[in-house]
Amino acid sequence: MGSVVDRVGKDGKKSFQAKVRKKGVNLTDTFDTREKADNWIIQKEAQILNGENLDIHKVRKLYLKDIFQEYIDDGKINEAKKAGMRRLIKEIGGVVFEKFNTKTFGKYLDKKLSQSIPPQANKKKEHPLFNGGKVLKDGEWVQKTYSAGTVRKLYYHIKTALEWHAKQNDYQMDTRPFDNNQPPGAWDNPKDRMLEDDEIQRLLKATDKSYVNQQVLKEMIVFQIYSCMRMGEALKCRWKDLVFSEKLPSSSHIFIPKEHQKTRSKKSVFDRFVPLQPNFYKLVKEHIIPRRGNAKDDDLVFPFWKSTSAFYAVFRVVAKNAEVKDISPHIFRHTGISHYFMFTDLPDGTIMKITGHIEHKTILNYLKLRKNDTGERIWASLGGEVTEDRSIFELV
Repeated sequence: MGSVVDRVGKDGKKSFQAKVRKKGVNLTDTFDTREKADNWIIQKEAQILNGENLDIHKVRKLYLKDIFQEYIDDGKINEAKKAGMRRLIKEIGGVVFEKFNTKTFGKYLDKKLSQSIPPQANKKKEHPLFNGGKVLKDGEWVQKTYSAGTVRKLYYHIKTALEWHAKQNDYQMDTRPFDNNQPPGAWDNPKDRMLEDDEIQRLLKATDKSYVNQQVLKEMIVFQIYSCMRMGEALKCRWKDLVFSEKLPSSSHIFIPKEHQKTRSKKSVFDRFVPLQPNFYKLVKEHIIPRRGNAKDDDLVFPFWKSTSAFYAVFRVVAKNAEVKDISPHIFRHTGISHYFMFTDLPDGTIMKITGHIEHKTILNYLKLRKNDTGERIWASLGGEVTEDRSIFELV
């Protein structure tokens, strides 16, 4: 509900200042009677709730922190995005909306990409897996800077918050700051490698040193390689999504609904079906299904980790014990996709349907893994013999 403040001018004349703060919009106006002020508040609040167009000039006087806070409160976003928005409130919340333009946004992105990550507050000792937040560069340990992937997330946090606010308040958002400042890449240096067989074996063996869930850790590692699923997708996998057939093994698959996929907001994303190739089928049959017990169809296949962050924390220890460096759980997906290109003749489009890639350019790096047997395949398709093509020879 809005508020009314009594004011008295230098001439002794009384006035009433009405204020409304709702859905990220702050409005004020002054009237000569309280009744007019009350009626104005009722009218403006109704306009906001009904999504009617408001005075864009007043909207642009807002601070970004007001918009971001409204987005946190009403935007129905997850905790990870809320944490990102809170960080942005501290960093750029004091900027007036009308001052947010191509130039200021570009300066912010450049600053973040070169900014050192500050040491963790109230840290008592260094964690052995993180080297005190430092990396070895030119023979010297230096403080890590924010990765392009991290800055990219902040870029889209800002963009989605402003888009939400414009939609809620029925005004046209100025897209120029985003059109003229492209998002940083998802990775600074994309990893151009996959797990070797000995690394996989070392990781599986290292799970024996874990305090809990040693067997399911093994299952998850192999499951991820065979399925090529994103970690978030695997953790959301339910027993009903695992379609298993002993009568017709080749029809066995994992169903990944659109709403469980990272790219679910894209128009070109559809439900996916990951086939259980022979070794994957064996893993599911001999190890995963036997531990289902009394689990219901909607129960999770891997309920042992509540989030990707929880699994990542466990995996860091496994990787350290296995002495396998410079990897993250995402490398399981990368390895599985690489195997499709190395050991199958599936067309690129079919592989993309399995892996959930929506742009062909994102799999170009895998194409070099294809066996260079083009000549052999051409000869085989033409019968393997040299034949006289009269239509061509007649032209010579």
